[in-house]
Amino acid sequence: MEEAEQARAAARDAVADIEPDGLRAVIDDQVASSSMLPGVLTVLSARVVDGSVDDDAVTRRAAGVQLIYEGLRTTRDLVAEEPWAHTDEQDPSDDLDVLA
Repeated sequence: MEEAEQARAAARDAVADIEPDGLRAVIDDQVASSSMLPGVLTVLSARVVDGSVDDDAVTRRAAGVQLIYEGLRTTRDLVAEEPWAHTDEQDPSDDLDVLA
């Protein structure tokens, strides 16, 4: 599905300059493994409303929608379970997962 590839590439590009590298890698992995449905629906909806829409602008907007959706999903996960309840104190990736 072309729209999914566009949304995923745009979302990954949007987070490419995040520092530190470990945080960026966690976010990038999350985007790479997530459903692109919110981004795809954004692209398809824009095309239905206006067939002459600027593809670059729509793709950037789809990336924003996708990243917002991922942020909301992560927030719901954090509310549902305490992130540090069962953690290995020697593993700092737990902290990065919460930040991402």
